[in-house]
Amino acid sequence: MSVLTAPEIILRPVISEKSIDESSRGKYTFAVHPEANKIQIKAAVEELYKKEGVRVVSVNVLTTQAKEKRRGTRRGRIVGRTTPWRKAIVTLAPGLRGQERRRLLDLGLLPGTKVTAEVRSPSGDPTGYRIRGATVALRAEQASLIKVRPVTVEEARHE
Repeated sequence: MSVLTAPEIILRPVISEKSIDESSRGKYTFAVHPEANKIQIKAAVEELYKKEGVRVVSVNVLTTQAKEKRRGTRRGRIVGRTTPWRKAIVTLAPGLRGQERRRLLDLGLLPGTKVTAEVRSPSGDPTGYRIRGATVALRAEQASLIKVRPVTVEEARHE
């Protein structure tokens, strides 16, 4: 088998109702090269989407079967088959991606930003956080995806 580059391995995303529904759960579907294995697919996705900080947890690969297609014309019936193709369902590690990540970056939540819990609703969700002088409401699900490091007493004195 020859060495394949990332764009040669990942041919295109698969756009269907099911794939779009699964994308909300962190699973993305791609048409892939017929000779690519799971390890190559994982490395290719991480390379192609490294700017977004994507980390692949698992890859499921399957080959779709050729389907028979029939078409009637004036000259008679034409019978043919579709081309079999290989697809990979890639599961990404949980984390902020896409619009959620962009929204938090726009609100000023950058690495190293000081965050303080300010207001908590009676039900506990959402919670208001003080970020760069503004109060931002985040649901518990969103807040759990943000990595927080407690500030030591020494660090608090220097601020």
